[in-house]
Amino acid sequence: MNWTTLVVDVQEAIATTLDDALADVRVEALEDLSDGLADLPMIQVQFTGYSMDPMGGTDRSSFQGGVKQVEMNVELWGFIRQRGVFADDVVAMSEWADLIRNVLEAQDTTHFGTTGSPRIRSFAHSTETIAWDAADNRSILGFRTTLTLRIF
Repeated sequence: MNWTTLVVDVQEAIATTLDDALADVRVEALEDLSDGLADLPMIQVQFTGYSMDPMGGTDRSSFQGGVKQVEMNVELWGFIRQRGVFADDVVAMSEWADLIRNVLEAQDTTHFGTTGSPRIRSFAHSTETIAWDAADNRSILGFRTTLTLRIF
């Protein structure tokens, strides 16, 4: 990873990890993002923001420019299936949310394959159920997983 391309590098690392770990799902990030939801299930990796060293007043966490740190937020938008039979929809969404959680929890000291400096050192995640409105008046059941990444 590189400080000058950090946002791009992080999204690609997460998308590659998910794509390698999961079968039967399309994972999209950056220029691969599509407008349509024809192929379900699908997961989109979306950068939502960052803050420089939230623990201090600058981007450094020690005196004299010691360690540059970023806290970055990335969302995984999981579009799982068109709403139909509610119980079946919830089961399918829950199974995919568990698969994503398992991939996230399997990350070790080289989170999402990142090495060197900067790299993802730690992260927290939370997931919520979402009913997405598609452009063709369909409702797609899925989830949104928010990752808060600590990078230095």
